[in-house]
Amino acid sequence: RPVAHASLGDSWRETISDKGFRGLLVFGLVFNLLNGPAAPYWIVFMREHVHLSISQIAIFALIGQGARVLGLFFWGRWVDRFGSRPILGLCIAIAATHPLYYVIARPGFSWPLYLDAISSGLVWAGIELAMFNLLLAAARPERKEMYFAVYTTVTGLALSATALVAGHLSDDVMALHWVASSRGPLIGIFLWTTLSRLACLYWLRGVHEPRAHSVGDTVRWIVRGAER
Repeated sequence: RPVAHASLGDSWRETISDKGFRGLLVFGLVFNLLNGPAAPYWIVFMREHVHLSISQIAIFALIGQGARVLGLFFWGRWVDRFGSRPILGLCIAIAATHPLYYVIARPGFSWPLYLDAISSGLVWAGIELAMFNLLLAAARPERKEMYFAVYTTVTGLALSATALVAGHLSDDVMALHWVASSRGPLIGIFLWTTLSRLACLYWLRGVHEPRAHSVGDTVRWIVRGAER
C-alpha cells in the first residue's frame, strides 16, 4: 500500500502545535518584528548626521564581520557550559546598548561607532549561535527540515516586512526638512530599538531549554571569572 503523506498545511499546523517549538517561534517572531523598523536608518544616520564616507562605513562592516567570526569561537565555549538560552538573553541585553552608541555619535566624534561595530559583531554571533542551537534542540529529529522551514519563513517574513515598511516610510520621513536637518527623530528610533530589545527578554521566558543555567547565574559566573 502507498504511504500516506501529510499535506503541507497539516505539516505546518503540526509543527506550530509543538509547545516546545512554539515558544521559540514566538520569540523569534517578536524579536524580528521589533528590530526591523530601525534597519533603514543606521546608514542614513552615519551619512547625514555623523558625515561618514562610504569607505568609512565599509570599514565598520569589515570590522563587524571580523568580530563576528571571533565571536563564534568565544560564545561557543559559553554555550557549551551554560546553555543557549542564557547566552541568548545576555547577548540581547548587550545588543540593547548598541543604539545608544548612535545617540552619542556626532561629526568628529565617531569612535562610538567603531565600538558598536566590534560589539555588534561579537554579540550578534552569540545571538545567531544560540538561536540555531535552540532551534536544533526544539526540532524533532524526524521532521527537523519542517521545523527549520517554518521558523525561517515566519521570522524571515517578519523581519523583511517591517524593514520594507520602514524603508518605504523612510523616504517620506527623510523628505521632511525638519527630520532631515535634525537628529531628534532618528534618536527616537534608536531609543525605541533599545527599549524593544530589552522587552524581548520578557518573551524569552517562553523559550525552554532543559538543564540550562539562568541568565543571572551565567552573568554572575562570568563576572566572578573576570575578577579572578
